[in-house]
Amino acid sequence: MKVLVTGASGYVGKFLVKLLNQKGFKVIQINRENGYDLSKPNWTKKINEKNISIVYHLAQSSKYRDPINGLGDMFRVNINATFELLQWAKSNNVKKFIYTSTGSVYKESRESLTELCEIKKSPDFYAQSKIIGERLVESHVQFFQVIILRIFTVYGQDQKNMLFPTIVDKIINGIKIKLSGLEGIYLTPIYIEDLVSILFKLGFLDKNLNGEIINVSGNEKISLKDMIECISKRIGISPLIEIDNDTPKYLVSDNTKLKSLLRFDEFTVFNKSLNKIFT
Repeated sequence: MKVLVTGASGYVGKFLVKLLNQKGFKVIQINRENGYDLSKPNWTKKINEKNISIVYHLAQSSKYRDPINGLGDMFRVNINATFELLQWAKSNNVKKFIYTSTGSVYKESRESLTELCEIKKSPDFYAQSKIIGERLVESHVQFFQVIILRIFTVYGQDQKNMLFPTIVDKIINGIKIKLSGLEGIYLTPIYIEDLVSILFKLGFLDKNLNGEIINVSGNEKISLKDMIECISKRIGISPLIEIDNDTPKYLVSDNTKLKSLLRFDEFTVFNKSLNKIFT
């Protein structure tokens, strides 16, 4: 069986490609290193492989943190490239299309977010581009099985420029970490190895999940303060904390649907994951 992975050189993509290779599948890796530029039209014409059964569309614009200068790239990659890939998949008889969206599409709430919670109507263009991507994917349910995954706070070894490695770097280098209130943001982080295991299971699950939207997160609600304390204890360096008077934010997922559909309950506890990360 052949599997196509966009964003194959990204953080999640690298781990997924490694797992798929270990399982003996032929993986078509879509990334700039292999000559694919999703910010340009007609990039799918370079895909020469036939009989691809599963598409994992992980790629997204690298400019998602630049709301001023990154709008064009987010539009081209998150929206245009997604539509082009869907059209290519339709023409090439793909059986399953898995699209990775984000938990950031939800309207902020202090409650755990289920798949039925309200979607953002804010000017956050990154979130809006992922919502549009979801709608494009949903419009192809009659052509192949589509699954939309809203992923929350991935972390793990060898990660760069994200929340987890930023915290580690600040602790090691004695840089102040700001906490809103006493606890900081509340999260349900998912360990990278758990995530790729879930991605694999969803790809090869013998169950029709066509059109399903599924939250993908860890099983543990944890505050930024708790994360900092766990990391500090593991590496043996005390953090510098600065507390402000802002109200703590919440990006907490309810992953009940995921666990029910996959019968998956093998989540790595955050504190135990540090033993794998800091080896």
